[in-house]
Amino acid sequence: MASPIFVSRRPTSLNFEEGAMGLGIALTSSTRCHQFLTAEERTLALKAAGASVGLHLLFRALSLAVGDLGSVCNVGVLVACLTECALTSQLDILFWASLHKLSAQRKPSVVQLGVPPSRLQRRRRRLEALARFVQTHLHKAALLLVLYPMSGHWGRALVCLWSYIQLQSLLGQQLAAAATALLALASLRLSILWHINCVCHMWTLELCIRLFLAPYFGGVHFTKGEQDIWIQTRLGVLHGFVLLIYILIARFPYLSAPVFYIAHACVAVLIERVTDPLPENDTVGSKDMSRWTATQVLWVDERELVDTARANAGLPE
Repeated sequence: MASPIFVSRRPTSLNFEEGAMGLGIALTSSTRCHQFLTAEERTLALKAAGASVGLHLLFRALSLAVGDLGSVCNVGVLVACLTECALTSQLDILFWASLHKLSAQRKPSVVQLGVPPSRLQRRRRRLEALARFVQTHLHKAALLLVLYPMSGHWGRALVCLWSYIQLQSLLGQQLAAAATALLALASLRLSILWHINCVCHMWTLELCIRLFLAPYFGGVHFTKGEQDIWIQTRLGVLHGFVLLIYILIARFPYLSAPVFYIAHACVAVLIERVTDPLPENDTVGSKDMSRWTATQVLWVDERELVDTARANAGLPE
């Protein structure tokens, strides 16, 4: 998990309108994603479902020794990370094939292929997926160890301070303070662990966003800084899109592997909506690619898409 960045206000791209737009893209793409799957990919999705059920049964057996395993880690996201490790190449193929089919349907002259990631890049992605998951839960474990010997009032104060610092980088100071206050009030009726888990869901939601975007970033070869800016300017749409998929993964861990796999076809629809097609000369370092990167990192069509969504919903400008 990246270190919190202190900002005075929330990112302008994180708002209800763009969140609703992302949710709408997720709903519409989920009804169309079966069109992009080949017979081989459907078979692989069924195999992933079998593996997901097997892992779920294994984790249920472990929960007998650990207790409530769901309170220790997000089992569904863990299965998604394991799927990323096992099916990295297949996820890349599914995403780019879906994006190519979608582009060919709308603009037959446009071809979206991307630059195939190297074996080293795929290996790094496998390690990063689990490393981010482990890092997130190590933060949680460290906090729980600190809280264990503390009294109730001091423990709640520490959790409130910790959650405010974590949420500030995403929501800004005012919304982070309001969210922390609401979580603190709710935890009085529930528990401190519930408060901690809610903030951890924000971490794992961000992890899922990174996992879903990995095939695209691997094909266009943005730098780390360019990736961060790309995500920041589309934050609302990304959270709205991934939220629905994340709920399915977290709520139904025995289906998380096939959901995570098939969702990569839906991500192609998202990318088609929030980016322009790659240039014909997509060689890394070429003038066309450099010019395209400069225009895509910042979402220049953001306002136009929001206005279109408002008009479709009958909202005033």
